[in-house]
Amino acid sequence: MITDNELNTLAIFLGTVMMLLIVLYHFLAVNSNDTEASEAADVTLDSKSTGTKIIHGAAQARAVAGK
Repeated sequence: MITDNELNTLAIFLGTVMMLLIVLYHFLAVNSNDTEASEAADVTLDSKSTGTKIIHGAAQARAVAGK
């Protein structure tokens, strides 16, 4: 059977591992490159061929596209 001291040690260890994984997850989430967002931010419409204004950014491009 597991003793109280072993259970206490196990709980502290698992809690510490959980907090380290949470911190690691947030570090990776903040520092990751969002390829879909970065590609959408570079949207440019040619004013010579289409007659529209040059637009940068995903939200503005979706508004012009009607989505």
